[in-house]
Amino acid sequence: MSSIVDLDISFFSPEFTLNPNHYLSDLYHHKDILGFHSEGMDFIFRHKQAREIMFNQDFIRGYASDDGQAQREARYAEQYPNRAKQFTHNYNAGGKAPDLKFKTLIVRFIADAAAQAHFHIVEPVFTKLADGGRIDNYIDDISLVPVRVFLETAGIPYDKEDLPSLYWAGCAFVKGFENALQEQAIAEADEGIKYLWQFVEDRYASFSKDSLIGQFVDEGKAMGLTQNNLTAAIAGIFIVSLANTIGISSSYLLRNLVNNPQARSQLLADPALLNSDATIIEFLRRDNHVKALSRHANKSCIIDGLEIAEGRNINLFFPGINLDPNHWKNPLELDFTRKFEGENNIVFGGSLFMCVGKKLGIVFIRHMLEGFLRYLPDSAEVIEDEIEMDGSWVAERIIEHMPLQLS
Repeated sequence: MSSIVDLDISFFSPEFTLNPNHYLSDLYHHKDILGFHSEGMDFIFRHKQAREIMFNQDFIRGYASDDGQAQREARYAEQYPNRAKQFTHNYNAGGKAPDLKFKTLIVRFIADAAAQAHFHIVEPVFTKLADGGRIDNYIDDISLVPVRVFLETAGIPYDKEDLPSLYWAGCAFVKGFENALQEQAIAEADEGIKYLWQFVEDRYASFSKDSLIGQFVDEGKAMGLTQNNLTAAIAGIFIVSLANTIGISSSYLLRNLVNNPQARSQLLADPALLNSDATIIEFLRRDNHVKALSRHANKSCIIDGLEIAEGRNINLFFPGINLDPNHWKNPLELDFTRKFEGENNIVFGGSLFMCVGKKLGIVFIRHMLEGFLRYLPDSAEVIEDEIEMDGSWVAERIIEHMPLQLS
């Protein structure tokens, strides 16, 4: 009978976040252990079983399953109206199947933004790496790059002073999405959404008809979408899900690159590798900011010998899934020869659960990687014991402070 065992460290611990394999490597050898239990939550860290749960029709995207869930969400909807408004007007409102016309419009916009994205305006952020010495606050610089580039590319007017607030609001939104039992996180998410909506609504009148965002709005209105629908998409899908989460992931990308000098040398010797999406996916497989997503069992079932009762929540623990030695050869290595074909990986989800921002995400991460490679000195080191994190998120982890010693 397969089982889930207690983890000997908290899921929220920075030590576990930064090096989960240290705590999972022994568990991988026990074929009957599929996951771990921590902080009242169950996590699956095996690739095969995670895929079965992700694509099982008896599991739905959900969290915090308990007898008081309906009453709690009803109170949240009344007490935190901005959060409720975002979910009501999203393209898959209320957790229902996506509006396919709306989704098609979003995917097309993302493809256009990916094709037109340019990073020359933020080149000084990368050149700072060539200055040598020690950098304490580089995370503050690189985390704002994606949201700034996205606003420029889409044609959304902004001031530099807006960027930290947009980043904070996006973080609050994502943190509150999974941490549904922490009311402080819900309250901050509500404030974050309020700020994002106000930011977008204040700029409608200044959207150029020729800009990507102007065309998106016009096409959406012609499709019969309301301004609330469009605002929910721009604020909650584009600014947050695309630009903001890529900003969070940039610190993991840089840490990966610095801590793997052999991979860095390989990329410098063969720049064509950067043109391959597989290279970008390999970096994300090795480590990124997405840690866990929850699935709720609609009925009792058995996954590879593990009994899962109706109403139970199972979290997919992506760092474990992406380092599972039963699926990946030499999982701790950055190997640019790996083949990511079909659905042999769930780095960006898969099937109906594929991330709509995959194309733009890959383009942005490629540009970030190129910038790091141009200026990062061979002597660069991450000062690991001084890394500081906001580790209280279920779905993601944000590195707040990561000093670099450049020379």
